[in-house]
Amino acid sequence: MTENNGGAPENNGNAEKHGLYSDRSKLFQRLSDNEKKLVIDISTDLMNRIDGTVGAYEREAIRNAAVDAVKRSRANEYILEEDLVQSGDEAADRANKAYSRLMRDTTQELEKLGLLEQNPETRKADAMESGWMERISNAKDASDNE
Repeated sequence: MTENNGGAPENNGNAEKHGLYSDRSKLFQRLSDNEKKLVIDISTDLMNRIDGTVGAYEREAIRNAAVDAVKRSRANEYILEEDLVQSGDEAADRANKAYSRLMRDTTQELEKLGLLEQNPETRKADAMESGWMERISNAKDASDNE
């Protein structure tokens, strides 16, 4: 028997609210049988769509995208249950930012694998967002120098 020094047991998810910050491997171990099946089904579907050889990188990226889909599903449930959609409080902002980042990262990875095509609207939105962020950064730098 392993010693527990008073900390939480390994892979314990008791404090987990929405799972957006969870380590993918540890989260996968805590998923229900239905959620694990969903990860496997999504992974299989995406791997079947790849043209060419599916190597270790592709398998890992696809598995991550599938686990992230379950993370987003759990987060959606949490956000709705806790009414964090428009509350504007700090917890809602953190959850929504983490969700958006996860979605963006997943989308970029699927595009890199050739599973999503980046359409002109997406490129335009990305360019506008990066330009907007650059203007904010420049304005902040200018105000810091005053």
